[in-house]
Amino acid sequence: MMFSTSHLQPLLISALRVGMLASKFLLALYMARFLGLEALAVFGLVAGAAALLPMLLRMGLMTHLARAAAHADMVTIVYELRMYGSGMAVLYLLAGALALGIGAATGHGTLAALALGVVMAEHVAMDAFSLLNSLRRHLPANGLLFISAGAWIYLYMAAAWWWPGLNDIHAVLLAWMLGGALTMAMAAWLGRTWPWKDAWAKPFDSGWYKQRFGDSWRLFVSDLCTTATTYADRYLLTLFVPLNVVGAYVFFLQVSNAINNLTGASVLLVYRPKLILAAHHEDTPALARLERNVLRDGAGFAALAGLGAAAVMPFLVAFTGREALAAAQPLLWAMLVLTVARAALDATRLGFFARKQDGVLMRANVLALATLVAASALVIPPAGPVGAVFAGCVAV
Repeated sequence: MMFSTSHLQPLLISALRVGMLASKFLLALYMARFLGLEALAVFGLVAGAAALLPMLLRMGLMTHLARAAAHADMVTIVYELRMYGSGMAVLYLLAGALALGIGAATGHGTLAALALGVVMAEHVAMDAFSLLNSLRRHLPANGLLFISAGAWIYLYMAAAWWWPGLNDIHAVLLAWMLGGALTMAMAAWLGRTWPWKDAWAKPFDSGWYKQRFGDSWRLFVSDLCTTATTYADRYLLTLFVPLNVVGAYVFFLQVSNAINNLTGASVLLVYRPKLILAAHHEDTPALARLERNVLRDGAGFAALAGLGAAAVMPFLVAFTGREALAAAQPLLWAMLVLTVARAALDATRLGFFARKQDGVLMRANVLALATLVAASALVIPPAGPVGAVFAGCVAV
């Protein structure tokens, strides 16, 4: 993170992104072979919760804050963070009590506690990543993302290779939570010079939440529907197929989601502040040019990453020794087509986001989620995982 020269930064960011992409492949591979498909299914469900619950609790406020951070002064940004963080702390106290209560009632208290820790850590890590990108501090942002989404995976697999007793879903979640905790500590260190004293000197504004939610509720509904559309398939599958079949689906889904996440981190979030500034200054030619470029780069990155994944996947599936994975390999090609389509759609959405056309985004994303649920209800019962991929393609 200490490197800042213009020629080194792109290389370092690219290395971090490749490391994150590889970690997603390797973790899915490792878990499939040494922990089993049921454990991989549980991991996939927790990963979905780590995306969905923070999106629900954010209520669109961080998206609004990150958009404003592209052109606001630091005192204003830090004050907004103070107000936002205070609200999130209260919401997590309530959500945590509910989650732990459900875990205790169902006999999965340890699993619920670890999942809650993962969710909280992921929430802070992704907020820090989004904010730093809006501030155009792309290298620190990607460094934090690597810690929370890649570094812990390598450390866990190395430790579990030497100590097989760690080949357990609880150990995986603990390692994930610790990686997130380290990310939070690093984010706090990066923000140590920000004007916190000036921001805390301002009076607490009890009307802040009502005003910001009034400004951002469309973004909230839109973001929640987008995330739910991405992760709902694994939960819908659990209603109709055994957990080991869900695990096989999650194995290939890890590849697809890793590519989508890295496309977002590598391309879309880099373009986002540029698009926001162009829209803010009403520079229509620049905005149109950026929209074309982000669509080209986003879809192209996803396609190239997908081709690379498809080339090595047969060898990786053979390594796991899981017959269920070998039989399910055709799912990967369908998922990769869906991955490129989602990358293109996400790139298109950035233009609407930059123009603050939140109502258009909201209606489109609500329609996508409704279409996914309806299509899934029709095709998953007879077709299983293939039906889930088909429903995703219809929703896009």
